[in-house]
Amino acid sequence: MNGYRSYFDRVRLSEAQHRRLMEALDRTRRTRPAPKARRPSRWAAAVAACGVLALAAYPIRHAGGLPRPSAGAAQSPAPVETGAASTRAPQAGAEYVLEVGDPFAGQHHSDFSLPALEFTYCDFSKHLELDYAPPADYSVYRLTAEDIVRAVGGTEQAPWTLGWEGFALGGNAWIDGGGALLWAAITGKRDGSSAEIELWMASGGLPPTDVAYEEAEQTEYDGTAVTLYYTDVGSGDWRYYADFMCGDTGVRFQCTSRDQDEAARLAALAVRQIGYGGFTVEGLEPDEGALVYASRRTDLSLEDLRADPLGAWLPAKLPEGFAFESGGRQTMRDVDTLFASWSRGYDYVELSVARFPTSASLPAADLKAGAVTAEALKAFGRYVEDDAGDVPGWRFQFTVDAGAASVRYTLKGLSPEEAAALVNGAVPPAGGDGP
Repeated sequence: MNGYRSYFDRVRLSEAQHRRLMEALDRTRRTRPAPKARRPSRWAAAVAACGVLALAAYPIRHAGGLPRPSAGAAQSPAPVETGAASTRAPQAGAEYVLEVGDPFAGQHHSDFSLPALEFTYCDFSKHLELDYAPPADYSVYRLTAEDIVRAVGGTEQAPWTLGWEGFALGGNAWIDGGGALLWAAITGKRDGSSAEIELWMASGGLPPTDVAYEEAEQTEYDGTAVTLYYTDVGSGDWRYYADFMCGDTGVRFQCTSRDQDEAARLAALAVRQIGYGGFTVEGLEPDEGALVYASRRTDLSLEDLRADPLGAWLPAKLPEGFAFESGGRQTMRDVDTLFASWSRGYDYVELSVARFPTSASLPAADLKAGAVTAEALKAFGRYVEDDAGDVPGWRFQFTVDAGAASVRYTLKGLSPEEAAALVNGAVPPAGGDGP
Protein backbone atom coordinates (compact mmCIF):
# COMPACT_ATOMS: atom_id res chain seq x y z
CA MET A 1 0.00 0.00 0.00
CA ASN A 2 2.95 2.34 0.57
CA GLY A 3 3.96 2.15 -3.10
CA TYR A 4 0.37 2.80 -4.11
CA ARG A 5 0.13 5.91 -1.95
CA SER A 6 3.55 7.07 -3.07
CA TYR A 7 2.38 7.04 -6.70
CA PHE A 8 -0.83 8.95 -6.03
CA ASP A 9 0.78 11.42 -3.60
CA ARG A 10 2.72 12.85 -6.52
CA VAL A 11 -0.03 13.03 -9.11
CA ARG A 12 -1.28 16.61 -8.84
CA LEU A 13 -2.02 19.67 -6.79
CA SER A 14 -4.30 22.42 -8.03
CA GLU A 15 -3.60 26.07 -7.23
CA ALA A 16 -6.80 26.23 -5.21
CA GLN A 17 -5.81 23.19 -3.14
CA HIS A 18 -2.39 24.64 -2.50
CA ARG A 19 -3.91 27.97 -1.45
CA ARG A 20 -6.35 26.25 0.90
CA LEU A 21 -3.53 24.24 2.47
CA MET A 22 -1.34 27.28 3.00
CA GLU A 23 -4.20 29.20 4.56
CA ALA A 24 -4.93 26.34 6.94
CA LEU A 25 -1.29 26.09 7.97
CA ASP A 26 -1.13 29.85 8.48
CA ARG A 27 -4.18 29.74 10.77
CA THR A 28 -2.52 26.99 12.76
CA ARG A 29 0.70 28.96 13.16
CA ARG A 30 -1.19 32.02 14.41
CA THR A 31 -3.03 30.03 17.07
CA ARG A 32 -0.03 28.30 18.65
CA PRO A 33 2.96 29.95 20.37
CA ALA A 34 6.07 30.19 18.26
CA PRO A 35 8.67 27.60 19.25
CA LYS A 36 11.59 28.93 21.20
CA ALA A 37 14.74 28.65 19.16
CA ARG A 38 17.48 26.57 20.74
CA ARG A 39 21.01 27.38 19.74
CA PRO A 40 22.98 24.17 20.12
CA SER A 41 26.45 24.05 21.52
CA ARG A 42 28.88 23.92 18.64
CA TRP A 43 30.89 20.79 19.36
CA ALA A 44 33.10 19.14 21.96
CA ALA A 45 36.57 17.60 21.65
CA ALA A 46 39.24 16.46 24.02
CA VAL A 47 42.78 16.02 22.76
CA ALA A 48 45.31 13.95 24.70
CA ALA A 49 48.73 15.60 24.62
CA CYS A 50 50.83 12.49 24.14
CA GLY A 51 48.99 10.45 21.55
CA VAL A 52 47.09 13.39 20.03
CA LEU A 53 43.96 11.25 20.51
CA ALA A 54 40.67 12.99 19.84
CA LEU A 55 37.79 11.69 21.95
CA ALA A 56 34.46 12.13 20.23
CA ALA A 57 30.98 12.45 21.69
CA TYR A 58 27.89 13.33 19.75
CA PRO A 59 25.25 14.75 22.10
CA ILE A 60 22.19 14.33 19.87
CA ARG A 61 19.23 14.94 22.16
CA HIS A 62 15.78 13.46 21.72
CA ALA A 63 12.86 15.53 22.98
CA GLY A 64 9.96 13.38 24.08
CA GLY A 65 11.63 11.00 26.51
CA LEU A 66 13.01 8.43 24.07
CA PRO A 67 16.56 7.03 24.29
CA ARG A 68 19.57 9.21 23.75
CA PRO A 69 22.18 7.95 21.28
CA SER A 70 25.37 6.64 22.79
CA ALA A 71 28.77 8.31 22.58
CA GLY A 72 31.80 7.04 20.67
CA ALA A 73 35.57 7.52 20.82
CA ALA A 74 38.17 7.02 18.12
CA GLN A 75 41.33 8.27 16.45
CA SER A 76 41.27 11.28 14.16
CA PRO A 77 42.17 10.74 10.49
CA ALA A 78 43.00 13.15 7.73
CA PRO A 79 40.01 14.04 5.53
CA VAL A 80 39.60 11.54 2.68
CA GLU A 81 36.99 11.30 -0.05
CA THR A 82 35.96 7.98 -1.50
CA GLY A 83 33.53 6.31 -3.84
CA ALA A 84 33.29 3.57 -6.44
CA ALA A 85 30.94 2.47 -9.19
CA SER A 86 28.15 0.16 -8.03
CA THR A 87 26.46 -2.66 -9.91
CA ARG A 88 23.63 -3.18 -7.43
CA ALA A 89 20.05 -3.52 -8.61
CA PRO A 90 17.85 -0.40 -8.70
CA GLN A 91 15.98 0.53 -5.53
CA ALA A 92 12.80 2.62 -5.34
CA GLY A 93 13.03 3.66 -8.97
CA ALA A 94 16.55 5.07 -8.79
CA GLU A 95 19.38 2.98 -10.25
CA TYR A 96 22.41 2.72 -8.00
CA VAL A 97 25.35 4.33 -9.76
CA LEU A 98 27.76 5.00 -6.88
CA GLU A 99 28.91 2.97 -3.90
CA VAL A 100 30.71 4.85 -1.15
CA GLY A 101 33.72 3.01 0.22
CA ASP A 102 35.34 3.21 3.66
CA PRO A 103 38.35 5.54 3.51
CA PHE A 104 39.63 4.22 6.86
CA ALA A 105 39.62 0.52 5.93
CA GLY A 106 37.66 -0.36 9.05
CA GLN A 107 40.06 1.43 11.40
CA HIS A 108 38.70 3.52 14.27
CA HIS A 109 38.65 7.23 13.68
CA SER A 110 37.25 10.29 15.39
CA ASP A 111 34.61 12.68 14.19
CA PHE A 112 34.84 15.13 17.05
CA SER A 113 32.98 17.97 15.37
CA LEU A 114 29.55 16.33 15.19
CA PRO A 115 27.12 19.07 16.23
CA ALA A 116 24.92 18.89 19.31
CA LEU A 117 21.38 18.84 17.96
CA GLU A 118 17.94 18.20 19.42
CA PHE A 119 15.33 16.28 17.46
CA THR A 120 11.68 16.79 18.37
CA TYR A 121 9.49 13.69 18.52
CA CYS A 122 6.43 13.82 16.24
CA ASP A 123 3.51 11.42 16.42
CA PHE A 124 3.32 9.69 13.03
CA SER A 125 -0.42 9.08 13.43
CA LYS A 126 -0.98 12.85 13.53
CA HIS A 127 0.96 13.74 10.40
CA LEU A 128 -0.61 15.93 7.76
CA GLU A 129 -0.63 14.34 4.30
CA LEU A 130 0.04 16.82 1.53
CA ASP A 131 -0.37 16.49 -2.20
CA TYR A 132 2.32 17.90 -4.42
CA ALA A 133 3.09 17.54 -8.07
CA PRO A 134 5.25 18.98 -10.82
CA PRO A 135 3.72 21.24 -13.46
CA ALA A 136 1.58 19.92 -16.30
CA ASP A 137 4.58 18.67 -18.29
CA TYR A 138 7.82 17.40 -16.76
CA SER A 139 10.48 14.76 -17.25
CA VAL A 140 12.52 12.63 -14.86
CA TYR A 141 16.21 12.00 -15.53
CA ARG A 142 18.63 9.64 -13.84
CA LEU A 143 21.57 11.27 -12.06
CA THR A 144 25.08 10.11 -12.84
CA ALA A 145 27.70 9.37 -10.19
CA GLU A 146 29.34 12.71 -11.04
CA ASP A 147 26.01 14.51 -10.54
CA ILE A 148 25.57 12.95 -7.10
CA VAL A 149 29.12 13.73 -5.96
CA ARG A 150 28.83 17.37 -7.03
CA ALA A 151 25.38 17.76 -5.45
CA VAL A 152 26.61 16.63 -2.02
CA GLY A 153 29.62 18.92 -2.00
CA GLY A 154 32.27 16.49 -3.24
CA THR A 155 34.90 16.83 -5.93
CA GLU A 156 35.95 13.46 -7.30
CA GLN A 157 34.23 11.35 -4.66
CA ALA A 158 31.43 11.60 -2.09
CA PRO A 159 32.71 13.41 1.05
CA TRP A 160 33.55 11.08 3.94
CA THR A 161 32.14 13.70 6.31
CA LEU A 162 28.59 12.57 5.44
CA GLY A 163 29.17 9.16 7.00
CA TRP A 164 27.78 7.39 3.94
CA GLU A 165 30.44 4.67 3.72
CA GLY A 166 28.88 1.43 2.51
CA PHE A 167 25.86 3.13 0.95
CA ALA A 168 24.94 2.45 -2.66
CA LEU A 169 23.53 5.68 -4.10
CA GLY A 170 21.24 6.57 -6.96
CA GLY A 171 19.14 9.57 -7.83
CA ASN A 172 16.75 11.34 -10.17
CA ALA A 173 16.13 14.93 -11.22
CA TRP A 174 12.73 16.39 -12.13
CA ILE A 175 12.82 18.92 -14.99
CA ASP A 176 9.86 21.06 -16.13
CA GLY A 177 8.73 21.55 -19.73
CA GLY A 178 10.96 24.61 -20.08
CA GLY A 179 14.10 22.77 -19.02
CA ALA A 180 14.31 24.18 -15.47
CA LEU A 181 15.14 21.95 -12.51
CA LEU A 182 12.20 21.38 -10.18
CA TRP A 183 13.97 19.22 -7.60
CA ALA A 184 16.38 16.31 -7.29
CA ALA A 185 16.46 13.29 -5.01
CA ILE A 186 19.31 11.01 -3.97
CA THR A 187 18.52 7.70 -2.29
CA GLY A 188 20.79 5.19 -0.62
CA LYS A 189 20.79 1.74 0.95
CA ARG A 190 23.58 0.05 2.92
CA ASP A 191 24.18 -3.71 3.06
CA GLY A 192 24.04 -5.15 6.54
CA SER A 193 22.08 -2.19 7.84
CA SER A 194 18.42 -1.25 8.05
CA ALA A 195 19.28 2.35 7.19
CA GLU A 196 17.86 3.97 4.07
CA ILE A 197 18.53 7.61 3.25
CA GLU A 198 16.79 10.17 1.07
CA LEU A 199 18.20 13.57 0.20
CA TRP A 200 15.82 15.95 -1.59
CA MET A 201 17.08 19.26 -2.97
CA ALA A 202 15.53 22.22 -4.74
CA SER A 203 16.67 25.67 -5.80
CA GLY A 204 15.47 28.74 -3.92
CA GLY A 205 13.39 26.96 -1.28
CA LEU A 206 12.72 23.67 0.45
CA PRO A 207 11.76 20.78 -1.83
CA PRO A 208 8.15 19.56 -1.69
CA THR A 209 6.97 16.93 0.77
CA ASP A 210 3.93 14.73 1.15
CA VAL A 211 4.10 14.57 4.96
CA ALA A 212 4.17 17.43 7.47
CA TYR A 213 4.15 17.57 11.28
CA GLU A 214 2.82 20.46 13.32
CA GLU A 215 5.07 19.49 16.26
CA ALA A 216 8.27 19.89 14.23
CA GLU A 217 10.26 22.78 15.68
CA GLN A 218 12.91 25.02 14.20
CA THR A 219 16.27 25.56 15.82
CA GLU A 220 19.55 27.10 14.65
CA TYR A 221 22.86 25.63 13.66
CA ASP A 222 25.81 27.92 12.97
CA GLY A 223 23.50 30.76 11.93
CA THR A 224 21.26 28.55 9.76
CA ALA A 225 17.63 27.77 10.62
CA VAL A 226 17.16 23.99 10.80
CA THR A 227 14.03 21.93 11.46
CA LEU A 228 14.86 18.64 13.21
CA TYR A 229 12.34 15.96 14.09
CA TYR A 230 11.83 12.20 14.20
CA THR A 231 8.97 9.73 14.32
CA ASP A 232 8.17 6.08 14.81
CA VAL A 233 6.95 4.85 11.40
CA GLY A 234 6.08 1.36 12.65
CA SER A 235 7.52 -2.13 12.17
CA GLY A 236 10.43 -1.16 14.39
CA ASP A 237 11.61 1.65 12.09
CA TRP A 238 12.42 5.22 13.09
CA ARG A 239 12.70 8.13 10.70
CA TYR A 240 14.85 11.22 11.37
CA TYR A 241 14.47 14.44 9.37
CA ALA A 242 16.58 17.56 8.83
CA ASP A 243 15.17 20.43 6.75
CA PHE A 244 17.25 23.52 6.03
CA MET A 245 18.57 25.94 3.43
CA CYS A 246 22.17 25.55 2.30
CA GLY A 247 22.86 28.78 0.49
CA ASP A 248 20.29 28.92 -2.30
CA THR A 249 19.61 25.19 -2.15
CA GLY A 250 16.76 23.85 -0.03
CA VAL A 251 17.54 20.49 1.59
CA ARG A 252 15.29 17.85 3.09
CA PHE A 253 17.22 14.87 4.47
CA GLN A 254 15.67 11.80 6.03
CA CYS A 255 17.01 8.51 7.31
CA THR A 256 14.86 5.50 8.13
CA SER A 257 16.43 2.84 10.32
CA ARG A 258 15.70 0.46 13.17
CA ASP A 259 18.76 1.92 14.88
CA GLN A 260 17.88 5.34 16.30
CA ASP A 261 21.52 6.17 16.96
CA GLU A 262 22.40 5.53 13.32
CA ALA A 263 19.47 7.56 11.95
CA ALA A 264 20.12 10.49 14.29
CA ARG A 265 23.84 10.50 13.52
CA LEU A 266 23.34 10.53 9.75
CA ALA A 267 20.82 13.37 10.03
CA ALA A 268 23.26 15.35 12.19
CA LEU A 269 26.06 14.76 9.69
CA ALA A 270 23.83 16.10 6.92
CA VAL A 271 23.32 19.30 8.94
CA ARG A 272 27.04 19.60 9.58
CA GLN A 273 27.66 19.43 5.83
CA ILE A 274 26.37 23.03 5.65
CA GLY A 275 29.88 24.07 6.66
CA TYR A 276 31.76 21.20 4.99
CA GLY A 277 31.11 22.00 1.35
CA GLY A 278 27.33 21.98 1.54
CA PHE A 279 24.75 20.79 -0.94
CA THR A 280 23.92 22.31 -4.30
CA VAL A 281 21.75 21.79 -7.36
CA GLU A 282 23.74 24.38 -9.32
CA GLY A 283 24.81 23.06 -12.69
CA LEU A 284 22.59 19.99 -12.42
CA GLU A 285 21.54 19.49 -16.05
CA PRO A 286 20.96 15.77 -16.74
CA ASP A 287 21.73 14.46 -20.22
CA GLU A 288 18.83 13.65 -22.53
CA GLY A 289 20.09 10.08 -22.73
CA ALA A 290 19.38 9.63 -19.03
CA LEU A 291 15.62 10.10 -19.42
CA VAL A 292 13.65 7.79 -17.10
CA TYR A 293 10.15 8.87 -18.10
CA ALA A 294 8.10 11.90 -19.11
CA SER A 295 4.75 13.00 -17.75
CA ARG A 296 2.14 15.01 -19.62
CA ARG A 297 -0.99 16.56 -18.14
CA THR A 298 -4.07 18.23 -19.63
CA ASP A 299 -6.56 20.29 -17.64
CA LEU A 300 -10.16 19.36 -18.39
CA SER A 301 -13.61 20.76 -17.70
CA LEU A 302 -16.12 18.71 -15.71
CA GLU A 303 -17.96 17.92 -18.94
CA ASP A 304 -14.78 16.62 -20.57
CA LEU A 305 -13.91 14.65 -17.45
CA ARG A 306 -17.22 12.82 -17.50
CA ALA A 307 -16.83 12.10 -21.22
CA ASP A 308 -13.40 10.53 -20.62
CA PRO A 309 -13.36 6.69 -20.46
CA LEU A 310 -12.08 6.93 -16.88
CA GLY A 311 -14.83 9.41 -16.01
CA ALA A 312 -17.21 6.54 -15.20
CA TRP A 313 -15.66 6.43 -11.74
CA LEU A 314 -16.38 10.09 -10.95
CA PRO A 315 -19.13 10.61 -8.36
CA ALA A 316 -22.52 10.70 -10.04
CA LYS A 317 -23.77 13.08 -7.36
CA LEU A 318 -22.11 15.05 -4.60
CA PRO A 319 -23.55 16.25 -1.30
CA GLU A 320 -25.38 19.56 -1.45
CA GLY A 321 -23.22 22.66 -1.67
CA PHE A 322 -20.17 21.14 -3.37
CA ALA A 323 -18.90 22.90 -6.52
CA PHE A 324 -16.45 21.59 -9.10
CA GLU A 325 -13.00 23.08 -8.64
CA SER A 326 -10.52 21.53 -11.06
CA GLY A 327 -9.55 18.37 -12.88
CA GLY A 328 -7.59 16.85 -15.70
CA ARG A 329 -5.81 13.83 -17.12
CA GLN A 330 -2.19 12.82 -16.68
CA THR A 331 -0.14 10.23 -18.54
CA MET A 332 2.96 8.96 -16.78
CA ARG A 333 4.80 6.05 -18.34
CA ASP A 334 2.01 3.62 -19.21
CA VAL A 335 -0.35 4.80 -16.47
CA ASP A 336 -3.33 7.04 -17.24
CA THR A 337 -4.76 9.05 -14.37
CA LEU A 338 -7.89 11.15 -14.20
CA PHE A 339 -8.16 13.55 -11.26
CA ALA A 340 -10.86 15.92 -10.05
CA SER A 341 -11.76 17.97 -6.99
CA TRP A 342 -14.84 19.68 -5.56
CA SER A 343 -15.09 22.06 -2.60
CA ARG A 344 -17.62 23.48 -0.17
CA GLY A 345 -16.04 26.08 2.06
CA TYR A 346 -13.38 24.22 4.06
CA ASP A 347 -14.75 20.85 2.91
CA TYR A 348 -13.49 19.07 -0.19
CA VAL A 349 -13.74 15.92 -2.28
CA GLU A 350 -10.65 14.89 -4.25
CA LEU A 351 -10.13 11.71 -6.20
CA SER A 352 -7.68 10.16 -8.64
CA VAL A 353 -8.61 7.33 -10.99
CA ALA A 354 -5.64 5.38 -12.37
CA ARG A 355 -5.62 2.70 -15.02
CA PHE A 356 -2.50 0.57 -15.22
CA PRO A 357 -1.32 -1.57 -18.17
CA THR A 358 -2.98 -4.98 -18.38
CA SER A 359 0.43 -6.58 -17.84
CA ALA A 360 0.87 -4.78 -14.51
CA SER A 361 -0.62 -5.85 -11.20
CA LEU A 362 -2.54 -3.17 -9.36
CA PRO A 363 -0.98 -1.91 -6.13
CA ALA A 364 -2.76 -3.10 -3.01
CA ALA A 365 -5.82 -0.99 -2.16
CA ASP A 366 -7.57 -0.39 1.15
CA LEU A 367 -11.01 -1.55 0.02
CA LYS A 368 -12.62 -3.50 -2.79
CA ALA A 369 -15.43 -2.04 -4.85
CA GLY A 370 -18.73 -3.22 -3.42
CA ALA A 371 -17.27 -3.51 0.09
CA VAL A 372 -17.29 0.20 0.91
CA THR A 373 -19.55 0.79 3.90
CA ALA A 374 -19.76 3.60 6.44
CA GLU A 375 -18.44 1.25 9.13
CA ALA A 376 -15.51 0.12 6.97
CA LEU A 377 -14.54 3.72 6.16
CA LYS A 378 -14.17 4.63 9.83
CA ALA A 379 -10.93 2.65 9.85
CA PHE A 380 -9.50 5.05 7.23
CA GLY A 381 -10.78 8.29 8.71
CA ARG A 382 -10.67 10.33 11.86
CA TYR A 383 -12.97 12.87 13.40
CA VAL A 384 -11.26 16.20 14.12
CA GLU A 385 -12.77 18.81 16.40
CA ASP A 386 -9.74 20.72 17.70
CA ASP A 387 -8.34 22.03 14.41
CA ALA A 388 -7.80 25.72 15.15
CA GLY A 389 -9.42 28.01 12.59
CA ASP A 390 -11.22 25.13 10.86
CA VAL A 391 -14.52 23.36 11.33
CA PRO A 392 -15.01 19.97 13.06
CA GLY A 393 -15.60 16.98 10.86
CA TRP A 394 -14.36 13.73 9.37
CA ARG A 395 -11.21 13.41 7.27
CA PHE A 396 -10.77 10.36 5.04
CA GLN A 397 -8.02 9.06 2.82
CA PHE A 398 -8.33 5.61 1.24
CA THR A 399 -8.04 3.68 -2.01
CA VAL A 400 -10.56 1.44 -3.73
CA ASP A 401 -9.80 -1.42 -6.11
CA ALA A 402 -12.48 -1.01 -8.78
CA GLY A 403 -11.30 -3.81 -11.04
CA ALA A 404 -9.85 -2.17 -14.14
CA ALA A 405 -8.97 0.97 -12.22
CA SER A 406 -7.71 2.08 -8.82
CA VAL A 407 -9.38 5.05 -7.20
CA ARG A 408 -7.94 7.18 -4.42
CA TYR A 409 -10.23 9.37 -2.32
CA THR A 410 -9.31 12.30 -0.08
CA LEU A 411 -12.40 13.64 1.66
CA LYS A 412 -13.07 16.28 4.28
CA GLY A 413 -16.38 17.30 5.79
CA LEU A 414 -18.39 14.21 4.79
CA SER A 415 -19.88 11.80 7.30
CA PRO A 416 -18.99 8.10 6.94
CA GLU A 417 -22.46 7.52 5.47
CA GLU A 418 -22.04 10.33 2.92
CA ALA A 419 -18.57 9.11 2.00
CA ALA A 420 -19.81 5.55 1.42
CA ALA A 421 -22.71 6.78 -0.69
CA LEU A 422 -20.38 8.93 -2.79
CA VAL A 423 -18.04 6.00 -3.45
CA ASN A 424 -20.75 3.46 -4.18
CA GLY A 425 -22.53 5.82 -6.51
CA ALA A 426 -19.34 6.26 -8.52
CA VAL A 427 -18.55 2.59 -9.12
CA PRO A 428 -19.81 1.54 -12.59
CA PRO A 429 -22.57 -1.10 -12.54
CA ALA A 430 -22.79 -4.38 -14.42
CA GLY A 431 -19.55 -6.15 -13.59
CA GLY A 432 -17.75 -3.33 -11.81
CA ASP A 433 -14.79 -3.30 -14.20
CA GLY A 434 -15.81 -0.08 -15.90
CA PRO A 435 -15.06 0.86 -19.47
